[in-house]
Amino acid sequence: MSPYYPGYYATNSWCEWRITAPVGHVIRLEFVYFNLERGDIRCLKDYVEVLDGTSADSTSRGRFCGYNYPEMLESSSNNMLIVFKSDSKVVRTGFKAEYYTRKGRVDQSFVLHASFMYVKCEVLDNFDM
Repeated sequence: MSPYYPGYYATNSWCEWRITAPVGHVIRLEFVYFNLERGDIRCLKDYVEVLDGTSADSTSRGRFCGYNYPEMLESSSNNMLIVFKSDSKVVRTGFKAEYYTRKGRVDQSFVLHASFMYVKCEVLDNFDM
């Protein structure tokens, strides 16, 4: 969930959530609500970016803003990083997502998990990019 969801998130926010499943498992992320500031196709204002790994250098699975988001994303390993960034201008009600894990085999069922592994979330001065 974005900060203060279902209320409005703060301006100049930078948040990260790291999800780690057991070795040999993959992660499926599903957005159940999504409402961020609309931006251009690169989503440079407010966005959620999902990375297939544990750091900003990991492969991006996509950057999403406005009302545009995927039905679901699946990791290639047991790690996923979710980054949320807001600029100093428009705020919205943010997003809510759920994640599931399963053993790497396709015939295994996914198991729902209730919360994200929280890493950090801060409001920064002069954060516009």
